[in-house]
Amino acid sequence: MKRFFGITSLLIALALPSLSHAATLTFGGVSSAAVGQTISVPLLLSTAGAESANAVSATVEYSRDMLTLVSISKSGSIISLWPQEPSTAAGRGDMEGVILNPGWSGTGGVVATLVFQVKAAGKATIAFSDADVLANDGSGTSILKSSSPKTLTITDASSEPAPVPTPTPTPVQTNTLPPVHIRSSSHPDQTAWYEEHHVVFDWTNAQGISAVRIGYDKEENGVGTVVYSPAISHKEVDLDDGVWYFHVQEKQNGAWGAIATYTIHIGQAPAVATTTEPVATTTEPAPAPTQSFIGELIESLQHHRVAILTGLALILAFILGWISAHLEIHWRKRRSKR
Repeated sequence: MKRFFGITSLLIALALPSLSHAATLTFGGVSSAAVGQTISVPLLLSTAGAESANAVSATVEYSRDMLTLVSISKSGSIISLWPQEPSTAAGRGDMEGVILNPGWSGTGGVVATLVFQVKAAGKATIAFSDADVLANDGSGTSILKSSSPKTLTITDASSEPAPVPTPTPTPVQTNTLPPVHIRSSSHPDQTAWYEEHHVVFDWTNAQGISAVRIGYDKEENGVGTVVYSPAISHKEVDLDDGVWYFHVQEKQNGAWGAIATYTIHIGQAPAVATTTEPVATTTEPAPAPTQSFIGELIESLQHHRVAILTGLALILAFILGWISAHLEIHWRKRRSKR
């Protein structure tokens, strides 16, 4: 499981002194379950003192007669890059991840979360068949001290009720330390949508800060899950499409301060439904029909019929007089020829 560790030296900017073997890999989550349940088992990394981890690899085997590995989640992971994406092939879990400089140090950092379907009662085992942790020292020194298995007690669903998971308590704020101001050079507008999935965060820690707790999820009121001591002030993550919230909380004088949250929108903005208001229309009354031209002509003729008839009589008398005169002239010419 060391196929990718040759490239890690390219990802480290500063070399650190050689370190002792003091990193451990363990499994978290519930210790008992019932048949039919779906359970989440986080794979956790812890380091001692000032040691900082740069890379993690693991192959996880499990009791396949009682458990089925459904998926491996990267949500909330301390890993920055995945040379080998988490895989559930061949009836086992495989993963290889890199943590960018300055690396990671602390207790209980989530590398990935294994999601199992419980299918039979008994004592199930989840264990590492291969694992390694490399130091952020420029040489890729192996610092893994131990990788502990996990035993899970599984009962029939009919014989014992499923255990009720205990909710994670919200950290109690016992000082007046205000929230830090989080910035993002890659996603500067918290209301805008971005196609870029790689997100860069920066913030400035107050004086006297001994550690920070950070995390990212889809809960606006969420809390950080990974502790960095000494405190860091820069983080880069890769997020899927959707609305995400990045949380930072500082620790001073042994107490945790207020939680700062930064909103990120990845992908396309959802379409906004629009409604069309009906437009009020008014119907103008049709104008009263006007008299036709023929009707007006008839009316005009009736009004002037006396004048018209008189005119026609004069015209007729003129025509008759003209005809009579021409007939008389014609008759006289014939008579003179005789």
